[in-house]
Amino acid sequence: MSGRAEIAMLVGYGIVVAYLFGFLMNLWFWPFITGAEVDYYHGHISYVPGAPVLDNLHRFAIFTLLTSTAGWDTGRAITNTLAILIVGPAILATLRRASRRASYGVEGTFSSPAAGNEQPTAERPDQRSVETGTTDPDLPRQHSLAD
Repeated sequence: MSGRAEIAMLVGYGIVVAYLFGFLMNLWFWPFITGAEVDYYHGHISYVPGAPVLDNLHRFAIFTLLTSTAGWDTGRAITNTLAILIVGPAILATLRRASRRASYGVEGTFSSPAAGNEQPTAERPDQRSVETGTTDPDLPRQHSLAD
């Protein structure tokens, strides 16, 4: 996936995470406040010790909607969206370039070393195993930071 679809997916993720973060930030202190009421809602929005779980979850949902969702969480979602739209393509291009430069075309193997550790042969004295610390001339050249 690349291009606009990738940015759209990241924007969607940024929005979901913004609201989830706000939800969790409310959850950490909500049980400790008592008597929290707002003028524009006729009901209790604070935690009630000993009340049924569903009643308290309903109060928490109302508390979150009325106190932070419209302001803080939506503002965070808009900021995430703008940040991803503005700097997302450049960051993704940088990450793609870094991943290309970091993969030297060598695929790792997970097999056990051969018994007897083969030594270089007379026909190819330059052929060495990777375990000895030298490189095989058939492998791609490793790039330095100066390349």
